[in-house]
Amino acid sequence: MAHRRLGRILWLAALIGAGALFVYLVRKTGVDLLLTQIQRFGWGFAVLFVLSGLRNVVRTEAWRRCIEIPEEQPGFWRLFAIRLVSGSLTDLTLAGPVFGESARVYMTTRYMPASTSLSSIALEDLTYMLASGLFILSGI
Repeated sequence: MAHRRLGRILWLAALIGAGALFVYLVRKTGVDLLLTQIQRFGWGFAVLFVLSGLRNVVRTEAWRRCIEIPEEQPGFWRLFAIRLVSGSLTDLTLAGPVFGESARVYMTTRYMPASTSLSSIALEDLTYMLASGLFILSGI
């Protein structure tokens, strides 16, 4: 019970922290400048926004398919949330991928053995890197 309560407190703290960071960045940048830049992008902004979300959905599904024992895996949306949190930790901390991926392994050990979690994450990350590399090479 105490573990669950601590988890909820940490979740709430993270939510408040993320909201505060967003408000700070919007104020620091300026609402007028943001709206002007979004208008300059036009529909391109909406397309980029949707593609960014779609990229996370596809990577979550790829990760879900990399889990060896389907009975032990959490649902798609739980994995999606874990993926977004670990991605945020990767982007916002100095430790980057080391911290973000370690956090992802830690968060998933609640639902599956650590060995299954680690192997599925490593496989998904390697697949993503290979696909990204091929995509970049195709543009060259």
